[in-house]
Amino acid sequence: VAGVNRLDEFVTEVVMEPRDRPLAFAPGQFLFVNFREPFSEQFPPFLRNQFHPFSITSAPGEPTLRITVKAVGDYTRALRALEPGAEAVVEGPYGSFSSRDVPNDRQIWIAGGIGVTPFLSMARSLNGRARDIDFYYCVEHAPEAHFLDELRGIAREREDFRIVLVPRDRDGFLTAERVAREQAD
Repeated sequence: VAGVNRLDEFVTEVVMEPRDRPLAFAPGQFLFVNFREPFSEQFPPFLRNQFHPFSITSAPGEPTLRITVKAVGDYTRALRALEPGAEAVVEGPYGSFSSRDVPNDRQIWIAGGIGVTPFLSMARSLNGRARDIDFYYCVEHAPEAHFLDELRGIAREREDFRIVLVPRDRDGFLTAERVAREQAD
């Protein structure tokens, strides 16, 4: 573990460096991670040596491997105490949730809260091929939209990628009617 970024009181980004070669993966895939010594000593015995699934948030080819975790259970709450230097065993990648496998370049992405994680990897790896993507990022409150500045930066650099923040406390839930109204095609 090379870095631990606590984004708020519940969400933590973990940055890992490989011991030898970087993990090859496609944007949108996930992996299983087991955090080891010295971190595992903080877990009660029943939580030690468990592998947990997390979406990869880094883009393929980055020198580090990133995941972002929301503290919603015993294991993910314990990850708030993770510190750089802890060892991690990574298994994967798995899954096929990727925008690259969609034959249509005109796409609408919709993510809610921490469900943004696979889309981060996809957005971070948009270089090259032209797309036409509208990304609705739904959150309860606007300050919970982690990585929004980075996503807006990608949108500024690419006219084919647009980000739409949908805070429920201000706009209500995103509906099919709203998407149809805003996406006439």
